[in-house]
Amino acid sequence: MIDFGDVSRSWAVAELAVAVSSILHHADAEPWTVLPAVTAFDSLRPLGEAELAALWPLVVLRTAVLVVSGAQQVVLDADNSYAAGAMDREWRMFEQASSIPHEVMTGAIRNALGRAPLALADRETALFGPLMQLNSAREFSFDVWAPDADGGVWQSPEAAERAARTAATFGPVVRRAAVAQLNHSRPRSRQSAASIPTWLTVWGAAGRELCAPLDGTLKLARGSEGAQALWLELSDGSHLELNGVEAMGVDVELSANAAVAVARGDLIGVAGDELRIRWRAVHWNRASARFPIGCGPRSLLAGLPCCSTRHH
Repeated sequence: MIDFGDVSRSWAVAELAVAVSSILHHADAEPWTVLPAVTAFDSLRPLGEAELAALWPLVVLRTAVLVVSGAQQVVLDADNSYAAGAMDREWRMFEQASSIPHEVMTGAIRNALGRAPLALADRETALFGPLMQLNSAREFSFDVWAPDADGGVWQSPEAAERAARTAATFGPVVRRAAVAQLNHSRPRSRQSAASIPTWLTVWGAAGRELCAPLDGTLKLARGSEGAQALWLELSDGSHLELNGVEAMGVDVELSANAAVAVARGDLIGVAGDELRIRWRAVHWNRASARFPIGCGPRSLLAGLPCCSTRHH
């Protein structure tokens, strides 16, 4: 029997999105599980740049449609045991597809296919001024080479933060985004660990001024970690989320979700003892979307190179 239910005249990458979404409901499946299917498809029918950018958003949309249409079908036909029995499976597909930012998954797909990481052109780099002057900061990493991770210490989730705070007593330290941290690894786990932070974290820089790297709008809103955060939407369409800002730097008092216009170089805040910065691109067709996830241009944090795109 051949099921033609998903046959349509559309973009070729939609065929792969349908196949990939069907993998996600299996036991222990997670986003990375689909990479062999993607590489196999690409080996027979190479994916273009636009298709690579569209693939994971299409997977999320596909699974969302399955959830909604399945729920509607059960309402219309309560005796439809097939539709009712598929609901848990469809929800698992959607939860897995939406569990990771599409920028991160797109980067993982590019890495699996051997494609070059999305890079920032020099001409765009020149548009950005420094967000924070940290020329004297030291880089901190809790990877397999870190002496602070020896003796089984790495198995404690709080080990990296303790080591970073100790190091920060001698001056600011920075942990770059997109570099795997050993303390979030789990031995003999059936699931891959969330060991790659998408935050750039600065310890020991309390009182340092934060300035807008581009013109934009500033507001206070709920952040990714649930607490109130400072959001800066930049004129290039990307945005910065800053957690751990000790004081606001704009003259206008900010209220929740009320945006205030800022110009490049304006003082937007003062760093607390632990500052977490996340950069996100929101338009893949913009030059700004070619940054590695969680990392801004080289001048975003003056004196620090842009993070490497390592995948584990």
